Amino acid sequence: MKLNSIYNKFKAFTLAEVLLVVAIIGITAAIALPNLSQSVDEDKYVMLAKTTYNELDSGFTRMLTNKSLDEIYDDANATTYSAKSKAVVDELSKYIKMGTNCGNNITQCHNSSKKYVEYNGSSIDDKTFGASFSNSAAFTLPSGAVVVYLPETHVYFDVDGVKGPSKKGIDIFDAIINEDGLGTITYNDTEGVMAPEYDILNWVLSIGNMDYLHCNDLNWSTKHQCD
Repeated sequence: MKLNSIYNKFKAFTLAEVLLVVAIIGITAAIALPNLSQSVDEDKYVMLAKTTYNELDSGFTRMLTNKSLDEIYDDANATTYSAKSKAVVDELSKYIKMGTNCGNNITQCHNSSKKYVEYNGSSIDDKTFGASFSNSAAFTLPSGAVVVYLPETHVYFDVDGVKGPSKKGIDIFDAIINEDGLGTITYNDTEGVMAPEYDILNWVLSIGNMDYLHCNDLNWSTKHQCD
């Protein structure tokens, strides 16, 4: 009888201990989960940005190796900016697998009612990634990414299309058109300071993180992560 009493006390103590441990784990997880989720999301978007850029760069490089932009315009008898944009997207479809070629009707490719914002949270210029920029042409990739081509200047892409935060520097990036493919925009500073308004895509591709979202003292040479 005495032995059973001791056993019961020991079993009750063990149960209480287990419950206490579970409670501590739950509290710790609740505190850590937001930061963990943020880190995982950023890693995911870094991967998506790299994959999307590489796919686009490969397509543009192969296309421009065979034809210059002027040759593409001439072959399509394209004289207006909107016609030139559509001609390039149509030609690019020969070199890259597209989901939907939306031509100049870019609202077919992305949700025009979404609010697009800059990396710092301010409203994004509608001409940057918006439905009213009538001179552009758009298409989607099988991955769901939305790509908007602005004639002779830029390619903007939303790596997860209608999903995600629709925020520049997380899922929206812009690249420039070179004679032989795509390139990234870089702010040349003698001190090597990272300028998010210019360097976002280049930073993601070469450094592989999005720490510019969390601190403003990153440096190309000496500081690649926030403290």
